[in-house]
Amino acid sequence: MTKFSFELKKKIVKEYFSAGIGSTSLAKKYNIKSRTTILNCIHMYNAFGIKGLVVRHPIKVYSGYYKRKVLHWMHTNHSSYPETALFFNISTSSTIFAWERRLETKGLTGLYTNRGPKKMKSNKTKIKSPNKSLREKVNYYLINYRYEQIKQECGSTMDPIKKLITFFKRFSISFILKSIGISRSYYYRHFKEDGKDDH
Repeated sequence: MTKFSFELKKKIVKEYFSAGIGSTSLAKKYNIKSRTTILNCIHMYNAFGIKGLVVRHPIKVYSGYYKRKVLHWMHTNHSSYPETALFFNISTSSTIFAWERRLETKGLTGLYTNRGPKKMKSNKTKIKSPNKSLREKVNYYLINYRYEQIKQECGSTMDPIKKLITFFKRFSISFILKSIGISRSYYYRHFKEDGKDDH
């Protein structure tokens, strides 16, 4: 596949929801190396609607300040490239990977298109953070995205949930359970049963 186009993304989303074709089958069907690419496409659609599938034009330039903001958020929240791309609605996670490599090889100035960081003016307009409802929606899909990944590595039902809670310490257990459709009573009942088995 030479280009993961907007039309192809729409087609994949339609087949995923309407025809019930899984991410692994879709990846094989369209010769996409990883099912993670499919899942990222689905989560971008769930979080941002059809706009989340729009392919950014390659000439679009992000400011050095914005790149720093994205990388800072990623490291502070211990998030992956796809999760960070989803949160900031950046079409490809490889863009963030490239920014990080430039930061490591060229330092802070590598993130700026000009000679280096410009002095920030006191009246400079700040990048607006997503509103609360959008942020919660994005967090919901970030948790689901990670949950799908962890489930592939774990055999039991509780292990993925425990790992998810450990990974997303910044969120309450209630919010995490709600995001993946698990009731608190189910979680705590099985949590206690697992504890008994450990003795």
